[in-house]
Amino acid sequence: MVPTGDGKLTRVRSLGRYTTVGEMGVVAYAPRSATIQAEIASVLYLLRADAFEDIKQNHPALSQKLPTYFVSVMAERLAFASRMIAVLRR
Repeated sequence: MVPTGDGKLTRVRSLGRYTTVGEMGVVAYAPRSATIQAEIASVLYLLRADAFEDIKQNHPALSQKLPTYFVSVMAERLAFASRMIAVLRR
């Protein structure tokens, strides 16, 4: 969900099971760009920024795999957004 400017939120995408969210903010050290709203009972696992920093410093193998995974998620989202833009331009 993203703010519309008039105090409301608009759904921009629905995500399925086992979805990673928030990766862009973790990688870029930036505030989140959207609000996630679960439509059904869900389980959320949280990786705090300080825990991510600990992984980077103390677990080198995992430290290399997490950013690679995050980039693959962001690449998929960018591809989706590009397809949506192409459809909207028609």
